[in-house]
Amino acid sequence: MEELTCEDLMEITSKLEDYRNQFKLNFESIDKLASEIVAFLNSEGGRILVGITNAGQIEGLTSSQIDRLNQWISNACKNNIYPVANVQTQTIICDEKSVLIIFVPKGENKPYAC
Repeated sequence: MEELTCEDLMEITSKLEDYRNQFKLNFESIDKLASEIVAFLNSEGGRILVGITNAGQIEGLTSSQIDRLNQWISNACKNNIYPVANVQTQTIICDEKSVLIIFVPKGENKPYAC
């Protein structure tokens, strides 16, 4: 996993979304989160940046939102995605706003499903 800096985050958001970087303000269900992870597992992998609008604006997440998302990520990878997936996360504080980054590798046991 490559650790990102605040400068890296600003560069990524300035270029908007692409096939390797998806922006999400937040996730309201574990199923939607699992679907996003599966999409990257079945392609070339990528990053899901949570706390960022589709337009690339950093809105940030609260610590309780980050805690909930980390729990959902763990549960989704073990219980909602088949075969089981492994992802890594990083929290970056940029402009006093927290962003959660989910690093999804290229899947080695394709196809993955929810």
